[in-house]
Amino acid sequence: MPRLLKVLVLVMVVIAIVAVSIGLYVSQYDNLELDVDTVQSSHSFPTEDAIELRLVIVLTNTGTVELYVPPTTFDLHVDGVDAGPGSSEAVTVPAGGKAWANAVVTVDQDIAPLAYMALIDDGRDKITMIGEAHVDVGPFTLDFPFEESFYMDV
Repeated sequence: MPRLLKVLVLVMVVIAIVAVSIGLYVSQYDNLELDVDTVQSSHSFPTEDAIELRLVIVLTNTGTVELYVPPTTFDLHVDGVDAGPGSSEAVTVPAGGKAWANAVVTVDQDIAPLAYMALIDDGRDKITMIGEAHVDVGPFTLDFPFEESFYMDV
């Protein structure tokens, strides 16, 4: 019986160490900052009824652990009007460093006419990205919501 007790204590200690390690890793995502490089970002007109925004996302990790950010989808808003979905590629952000990811959004005049009109009008537009990154940590998927606004001339 004492041997079984020792095994159970050992198993509980291992589970506690794993739980604490996962908790510390997950808390590192609080050190991740998102920004959009408006100088490197661009736009194009693939058709006469659509504008394609190519956004360069800058992720800064002020933490001490390398972080993986999976492919992420988000909703884009132009001057407060829904412009449609966008997506960004996966990226690994080094500890204490930066990484860049590309995101592409096509704003179609037929699907989001108000956003399309806002983009083709003269002047700066307030662009807002709202989404969640879904990070797999072992058997769990954790959701990290984000919202980033910036101004862009199209």
